[in-house]
Amino acid sequence: SYLRHFLAQSISLLHVVHDFVPYATRCPVVVTQHDLIEEILPEYRATREDMLYQLHRKRVERRAARVICISQTTANDLDRFWNVPAERRVVIRHGVEEEFFADPGDDLLRDDPLYQPGRLVLVSPFNLEPRKNVAALLAAVQILRQDFPDVRLVLFGRGLVTPEREQKFEKQVEELGLRDTVVRSGVISDRMLRQLYRRADIFVFPSLYEGFGLPLLEALASGACVLAGSTPALAEVAGKAAALVDPTEPERLAAALAD
Repeated sequence: SYLRHFLAQSISLLHVVHDFVPYATRCPVVVTQHDLIEEILPEYRATREDMLYQLHRKRVERRAARVICISQTTANDLDRFWNVPAERRVVIRHGVEEEFFADPGDDLLRDDPLYQPGRLVLVSPFNLEPRKNVAALLAAVQILRQDFPDVRLVLFGRGLVTPEREQKFEKQVEELGLRDTVVRSGVISDRMLRQLYRRADIFVFPSLYEGFGLPLLEALASGACVLAGSTPALAEVAGKAAALVDPTEPERLAAALAD
């Protein structure tokens, strides 16, 4: 399909956002690189060793006139793992919609019995990709319940859920005795999300690796109190506006939440 476009149209620039750099292109190419999880995380070894991935990497190294990195962290990772010289790397960070800075009201949550006065409400994305570190968050909440027995963990969305991952999640919730503590809201509207960020006592984002970490920026724009993992991209995005903690140890995560 790329070849048909190149033959039928006069294309002067190709911007590759999520796809591979096509072999047929002869015009300058700009590539947006979101992260390098394949190079860093062991669970992506099969992808890293895949022939198509290796081919894409070589084409980016040889053909990309510029590589847009969504964070300095991604640019640094690109320098470590790929042969893309500094003069071809440019950092352009993500932003959030202006609506996140405005008061969204509370009409969607006002009558929800979950949000009772005095109850500690933690909010985090429901994403079962291992690097999102939900298992450590559940373990931390179980520890936190010793001092805050009425705590609730609200998990919104539904990211990278497989039957196997969901079964493992449900088993951990049951074994930790968190059946009445963990609330899964499912996929929600943008307005509900903005209200949820504002209503949360703490937005928790204990990810082990991010190329940027957009939910962190959304929560900060909404005025949320944020606790995030002390990983390079999250530290870069948060600056001094959030508390950061080693996300690999549930005990430290629980202590930071309690503080």
